[in-house]
Amino acid sequence: METERPMGAGELRVVREYLGLSGDQLAALIGVHSRSVRRWESSQRDEDGRIRWPVPDGIRELLEDLERRAAREVDALVAFLETMPEPTVVTYRSDQEVAAAHPGSRWPASWYRAIAGRAIQDVPRARVQFLADALTDGGSLLDSLALPET
Repeated sequence: METERPMGAGELRVVREYLGLSGDQLAALIGVHSRSVRRWESSQRDEDGRIRWPVPDGIRELLEDLERRAAREVDALVAFLETMPEPTVVTYRSDQEVAAAHPGSRWPASWYRAIAGRAIQDVPRARVQFLADALTDGGSLLDSLALPET
């Protein structure tokens, strides 16, 4: 049985940012203090050269779960966009917009924007609008919620 290599600070930060999450947002999602994420990403070393706050075992698995969820959302959004004659992704400018559209959602606006960004790579003819702009342009809230609740 092969032992999984520990997750490094750089890998943690790259994956976190790819998911569209701040350190505080990731901390809230995985149930740790935000200071922990900052420390893990710091790569600080002690006087012996050892990493002072290594990324704990289990964090990789939590991030892989988040990435699988994000990939499912991207796939669902791409499939939805491909059915539209004029594909438009409606996403959120702020966490307040998310809260209004999806009461109780634990996902920040940046997560939704990351999903939208990944989806439009697969559907280059798609355009992206913020929810408020889509509503101002004459759409209804129901018509505008092209980005599924995650």
